[in-house]
Amino acid sequence: MRRQSVGIWRNVVRSQQNAAVNWGLLVAPNNAMGEDRFDSQFWIANYQPTERYVLTRAGSVKFRLRTDRSGYKNLYLTGDWIDNEGLNIGCIEAAVMAGMQTARRIKATSEEIAGEGAGILAGVPIGENGVLKETSNRL
Repeated sequence: MRRQSVGIWRNVVRSQQNAAVNWGLLVAPNNAMGEDRFDSQFWIANYQPTERYVLTRAGSVKFRLRTDRSGYKNLYLTGDWIDNEGLNIGCIEAAVMAGMQTARRIKATSEEIAGEGAGILAGVPIGENGVLKETSNRL
């Protein structure tokens, strides 16, 4: 963390030369001090392909950000995990739609993208728990 984080977390690692970490910026329970605050963080290295996948759990779509909603004027989000206003599930089609939306925002154009709009699951009956209801007329 001391040697490799200065480029990512400029306010956490003060400089690459002295590698002084501002441990006070980390949230830690029980008034942990200094480097002990690092041990209370959740860290995981996802290296298996199945661990790197984003699921679409019931009720979670409302938390997805759109391509231009990163909070920064010059940072756009893209991937099948964003709110692409149409196909909010993990698949190559959703990733392509998101990439096209990002390109459209950067180019400042208004091109129509297939699948955008009401959503691919519009009109499909969904139960109270977010699970699709059984019906003979599905998609």
